[in-house]
Amino acid sequence: MKIGRTMARLISEITIDADVPMATFKLTGLGAGAGAGQSVRYEQVVGVYLPLTGGTMAGDIQMGANKLKTTDLLLKQEAATIMALRDLADANYVQLAIAQLRAYGGIAFFDNGLYIQTRNADDEFYYLRARDNGVAQVEVARIQSAADAYFQATLPMVLLPVAIPGTLVEGHFGYDSVIDRLWYRDAAATRVAVNRPQMAASDTLLASADTERTSTSLTYEKKKEISCEGDGTYRVKFSLKCLESQWVYGRIYRNGVAVGIEQGSVSNTYEEKSEDIAGWKIGDRIELYLKRSAAATTAYCSNFRVYGTAAHALTVTD
Repeated sequence: MKIGRTMARLISEITIDADVPMATFKLTGLGAGAGAGQSVRYEQVVGVYLPLTGGTMAGDIQMGANKLKTTDLLLKQEAATIMALRDLADANYVQLAIAQLRAYGGIAFFDNGLYIQTRNADDEFYYLRARDNGVAQVEVARIQSAADAYFQATLPMVLLPVAIPGTLVEGHFGYDSVIDRLWYRDAAATRVAVNRPQMAASDTLLASADTERTSTSLTYEKKKEISCEGDGTYRVKFSLKCLESQWVYGRIYRNGVAVGIEQGSVSNTYEEKSEDIAGWKIGDRIELYLKRSAAATTAYCSNFRVYGTAAHALTVTD
């Protein structure tokens, strides 16, 4: 049956059992489809279901093994858990510019010679930051572009104790808690970075703080301090006296902790006290604390002195 353009008959149903060539003609006057099995109008397709611009997706786009392409790039699934951004020929990986990367696993490099770098401009830098508990994110370190670029440790760096490994390369360094030393490897051998003097008690004067100090405290308070310049044992001396023949006391502390015996005096003239104390480390504070025993007296100290001899260990082959 042929239906002409001028036909005015009302047709309630047409059964088509073969292809209908439309040539350049169109079906017009269609109602808007509203359900399954119904045709839709052009403005429904491009304006609602597949808008050329804007619009909101109402469900997922299932790409399968296909790629999403732009003018010069493509996005594809490279493995079960890997999404890749590549050039249009799918030959090379390309750059991705984002404001912030939030990773929920490690950041892994899958080739040799890869790098993290600043922008290629003078005086550029980037931070490594971490949270200062209870405060905010703070700078821990940075990589800095300069006339001689450098890595900066902005906050103190912690080296975990580790025994010196058996296989080292030049430039290796670390901290060995067994020997309590920093070490490094140069072109020839493994060296101790800080060869600290090993001290032995003697009567060789190393340092003195002779000014007279007093205390009217019934509990120990620090009056003098001398810093250690080597490890080992020191002989520590100080002079002690009182007024009103009431007991006064002095005691040696290490970094705020008592290590010496309590020394007492009821003399109105200075008495010298002496004690050999081991276990000092370079940088420790040798401290003299003072107190009185009763409110009727005052404790005095003077001539706080540290003695010792450095014993340098040498290896001799004769």
